[in-house]
Amino acid sequence: MIYGLEESGSAGNFYKVYLFNDKKKLFEQSKSLSGYDVSLDTVNKTRTSGGRNGYNYNVSVTDFFGRKGTIKYTEITEREIISDEPERLLKTTYKKIVNKRVVKTVVDTTNFEGW
Repeated sequence: MIYGLEESGSAGNFYKVYLFNDKKKLFEQSKSLSGYDVSLDTVNKTRTSGGRNGYNYNVSVTDFFGRKGTIKYTEITEREIISDEPERLLKTTYKKIVNKRVVKTVVDTTNFEGW
């Protein structure tokens, strides 16, 4: 696997991930593994990507891999500041996705204490 980095303004750095195709003997871009500020955790078998849209919104996506390298499930966490001073509120939306279907959604609102 190799990475290609592109600058992307306030959203963060976008990384293109390439995987080696043994049959074709070349690297091919994996659109599903590419993303903003990508990090790989080989111990926990996860790939996390996250981006920002200005100061008030950010999202993180974590893929959890099984033994054969396929994605078991994905967790998406969106955070958005939904009110102004003095009582700033943070809305957090969590989704768990299995086989491209949302199987769990949790929405929570808390006092915003900073990123």
